[in-house]
Amino acid sequence: MKWVKAIVAGLVAGLVMFIVLAVGTKTGMAPINVPPSAAFLAATTGIQSPPLAGLLHFAYAALGSVLLVALFGRRTNILKGIGLALVLWLILMVIYSPIIGWGFFGAGGLNHQLPPTSPLYIGPAGMYVLITLVLHAIYGLIVGWMDQVWIDWTERSGADPDQSENLASH
Repeated sequence: MKWVKAIVAGLVAGLVMFIVLAVGTKTGMAPINVPPSAAFLAATTGIQSPPLAGLLHFAYAALGSVLLVALFGRRTNILKGIGLALVLWLILMVIYSPIIGWGFFGAGGLNHQLPPTSPLYIGPAGMYVLITLVLHAIYGLIVGWMDQVWIDWTERSGADPDQSENLASH
C-alpha cells in the first residue's frame, strides 16, 4: 500500500505543479509556452500532444515520489523531498533543457530565437531558472510531506508494528 500512496502523493504534487505552470503560461508570467514535458516530447519526437505530454509529466511526478520512498523509507521528510526535487531540477537544467533547445539553465539555446508565439520558445533564462526551481521546490515539499505523514511506516506484511519500530532503531 505504501507504493500506491507514494504514487498518489507524486500525482498530487505533479497536479499542483501543472496547475501553477498552466496559470503562469496562460498569464504570460512563465517564460515558456508549454510545460517542459510537452517541449521535450515535441523536440525529441515531433509529437505535439498535450494529453501525452501530461501523461509523461504525471509519470515523472509519480516516479519521483516512489524514488523518494525507495531511497529514504521511513526517513522520508520534507527536506529529503526538497533535496530530491533539486536533483530532478538539476537534471532538467543540465539534460532536458539542452535537448529541448532551451540551453543549459535556459541560456544559449536555439529556441531563444524562435518567435514568442512558438510552442518551443523560451524567454529570459533567469526567469526560467527561477520558475522551474520554485515549481520543483513545491513538488518536493508536497511529496516529502505526504510521503512522511500519509504512508503507514509500520505496515509490513504480517509483521507486528512494535517489532517494525524496534528493527528501525537498530
